[in-house]
Amino acid sequence: MATIIAPSMRDAVYQGPQGNLSIAEGQIILSAAKSGDVVELLEMPIGMRIYSLDIVSDALGAGVTVAIKSGTTTLVAAGSHAAAVAKVVPIVPYSTVASGEKITATLSGGDAAGRLVVNVKYVATGY
Repeated sequence: MATIIAPSMRDAVYQGPQGNLSIAEGQIILSAAKSGDVVELLEMPIGMRIYSLDIVSDALGAGVTVAIKSGTTTLVAAGSHAAAVAKVVPIVPYSTVASGEKITATLSGGDAAGRLVVNVKYVATGY
């Protein structure tokens, strides 16, 4: 099992005035990622209230599933990415509880190759 760092981990996550709906884009092109690998997509500040995720991917491989977490909290349970995916996933609102909390994608079910995009919709509420 490996930790794969997406280029989007270097992107700043905007922390504007409270109440503004914002979006943070995490994106990576996977190449022979293994089942069990964790992709670190974004690093969120403390006090960001997440409301939904847009998930878009190529067909990543036979049997491949992807689960999305913020820190240790599962935001989106593992779902199939064997075929191309483009979906909006509303979630029970969740606030980040630690500075630098990571948005991650955990791969399972087989080797994965292709583009994975996770857009996080959030509001800066403070802590």
